[in-house]
Parts: sequence; C-alpha cells; structure tokens
Amino acid sequence: MPKTTIPIKPEKRYTWEQWLAGRAERRRLGNLVAPAIIRRESSSSDKRLREAFDGERGPPFADL
Repeated sequence: MPKTTIPIKPEKRYTWEQWLAGRAERRRLGNLVAPAIIRRESSSSDKRLREAFDGERGPPFADL
C-alpha cells in the first residue's frame, strides 16, 4: 500500500455521537436547499411498485 501524503491528525477523531450530530446538521442544511423527500409522484412502474409496497410507491422514509 503506498504511503499517503495526507496528514493524519489524531486529535481530529470524532466520537459516534459527534458524527451523528454533524450528520444531522448536514441533513438540516441540505433540506434548506432541496426537499427532504424527492420521490416522484408517479411513474410507469406504479402498478408493480404499489403491489410490492402495500399500495405505496416504495418503502417508507425513515424520519431521522
């Protein structure tokens, strides 16, 4: 494996909780510029999708 020239700073390690908090903030900022749910209202595959997902066009989105 080739050596990297990217400096690694051990003091910049994140805990899982810090990463989750950062992810939540990135999601919040992203929702300011684009809708959270981007699922199409209809498509040519509606019949197949609705049969597979109990009348919905896909699995439910998880609220994070």
